[in-house]
Amino acid sequence: MSWSTPSYALLLLVVLGANYLYAWLSFRKVMLARARGGFVAPPVVPDFIPRISNSIQFVWNPTAFVSRIIHFASKEHQNAVRLDVGPKSLYVIQGADNIRGLWKRSSALSSSANLYWPLMTLFGLAEKLARNYLVEDSVVDGKDDPATSKHIGSISHHLIAGFLTGPGLSRLWGRYEKELGEHFAQASKQESSGWIEQDDFTDLFAIDFTKLSLRALVGPVLLQLDPDFPRRFQEYSYALPHLLRGEPRWWSPKPYQVRDSLVTSIKKWHEFARENFTPDSVAPDGDEDPYWGCAFFRKRQEVLGGIYEQDYDALASEDFGFIYGSHHNVTFASFWVAFEVYRNATLLARVRSEISASTSATSSTGFDVDKLCKSPLLQSIWAETMRLRVHIFNTRNTRNEEHNINNWIIPKNSTVFLTSTPAHMDESEWNTGENNEYPLDTFWAERFIKYPNNPHSGPMRKCATNSGADSEGQPYYYFDASMVGSWIPFGGGPYKCPGRHFAKREALMLCALLVSNFDIELIGDGDDVKMDWRTCGLGTLKPDRKIRYRIRKRSV
Repeated sequence: MSWSTPSYALLLLVVLGANYLYAWLSFRKVMLARARGGFVAPPVVPDFIPRISNSIQFVWNPTAFVSRIIHFASKEHQNAVRLDVGPKSLYVIQGADNIRGLWKRSSALSSSANLYWPLMTLFGLAEKLARNYLVEDSVVDGKDDPATSKHIGSISHHLIAGFLTGPGLSRLWGRYEKELGEHFAQASKQESSGWIEQDDFTDLFAIDFTKLSLRALVGPVLLQLDPDFPRRFQEYSYALPHLLRGEPRWWSPKPYQVRDSLVTSIKKWHEFARENFTPDSVAPDGDEDPYWGCAFFRKRQEVLGGIYEQDYDALASEDFGFIYGSHHNVTFASFWVAFEVYRNATLLARVRSEISASTSATSSTGFDVDKLCKSPLLQSIWAETMRLRVHIFNTRNTRNEEHNINNWIIPKNSTVFLTSTPAHMDESEWNTGENNEYPLDTFWAERFIKYPNNPHSGPMRKCATNSGADSEGQPYYYFDASMVGSWIPFGGGPYKCPGRHFAKREALMLCALLVSNFDIELIGDGDDVKMDWRTCGLGTLKPDRKIRYRIRKRSV
C-alpha cells in the first residue's frame, strides 16, 4: 500500500483532531471538578496545533483571542485558565473574585517580567542587561531602602514610587502646574480670530501638551537639544504594533529607527547634563535643576548606573521607558476625557458648571486641582474613561512556591497573566442601566455616580439596588474596596502604578482649562471614532483615526 500526500494530510488532521478532542474533554473535566468545589489547577485551553496555533492568534490579535478564551472558559463566570503560548505557559486570572484573590497574594509574587520584556523589546535595552530585571525581587512592600538592594526591579520601582507619590508628586505637580499656567495665560493673550480648523485633536495632547509635561519632568535641556522629540514620540507610539509582533528590523526598519533616534536624544541629554551639572545647580528646594530636571533623574543615574554593569546606552533606554510610561497613557487618557466632554453639549455644559466650584486665586492655572479631583462628575468621567479605554496586560511570577488564588492552584515558578479587558467588560459585575441603555462598550459619564433616590444608579450591579446616600443626601462618586477586582486600569497590590495620582490630576486639570478657555467642535459627531486595538495590553488605546476639529477662544 502506497501513501500519497493527501493521505498523510488526512492522517495529520485526524491526529490533531483527536488531540483537540482530548484537550477539550480534559478542560471540561477540570471545570466540573471546580464546579463541585474542588481545589484544581486552571485547565489548559485546547489548541488545535499544541502551543502553535494559539500562539499565532495571541500575537496577531490578542484582544479577540483573550475574549475567546474567556467565552470558552465559561459563559457565566470568568474562570482561570492555562494558556500555552510557545514554550511558555500563562495562568490567566480573570473574574472579579479571582482578581481580588490575586491582589491579596500579590506581595508574595514577583513582577519582574513586567519590566524585562518591554525594556528589551520596546525601548532597546540590550538583552543581557534586560535579564537583570528577572532577578527575584527582594522588596515588594515599599519598606526597604533601595540603596541597600541589588535587585534592579525593586530599586527602579522604589525610585519611581518616591517620585510620583508624596512629596515627590507635590514637587512634580508644582512644576507641571506652572507650565500649564504659563501656556494658557499666553494663549489667552492672543487676539481671537474666530474658528481655526485643525487636522487632528490628538495632536493637541500628544505634541503640544506633551512638551509641557516633558519640561516639568526632565527640565528644559531635552527639548532644547531636540525640539522635534514630541512629534517623533507620537510617531513611535503609532509604530509600536510592529515591535509588539516581534517584527525584525530588516522587515520593519522604520519603528526601530524612530525608537533609536529617541534613545539617542535622551543619551545626548544625559551627556549634556553630566558635563554641565554641579551641586550648585540645584534649586533651594533640593530637587529642581536646569540640567537633569529634578533629583529623581540624578538619583537614577547614581543608583542604576552603579549596578549590573549598566552603561550609558542602558541608562538612556531605561529613561526612555520611564518617559514613555509616564506620558503615553495619560496623554491619550486626557484626550479621551476631552473628546467625550466636547462631543456632548449637555455634558460640556455640566462640566463647565461643575468646575466653577473649583476655581482658585492662588493657583497659576486658576483651578484648585484637589477640588477638581473631588468633583463627583469629573471623577466619574475619569473612572469611566479608564474602564473603557485602558486595556493592559499584567504578569506576576509565583517564584519558588505554589499559590492558592481563590482555590485555583498555581504551580511554583509559573507566570500569572492578567488582562483588564474582561474585568472592565464583565456584564455580571457592572451596571448598564435599568434597561441596559448604557452597555459596557459605550461611554456613560455618570456610571460611577450614585443617586440617593435612584436604586438603578452606581457603577456595579451589587450597588445598583443600594439606596444609600452620602451625608448630605447629594449624588456622590461611588467606589469601594470590593471593586478592586473589576476596575484595574492601574493594576493592583504593592506594584500598582504609582503614576495614577498624577495621571488623574493631569487629565482633569487639562479638561478644566480647555473647557473654560476654548470652544471646540469636533468635525463629525465622533461616532465613527473607534479605539486602535493594535497596542492592546500596553495601557490606554489611541483613536483609530485622525479627528479634525475647530477651536476658538471662548467668550465669557
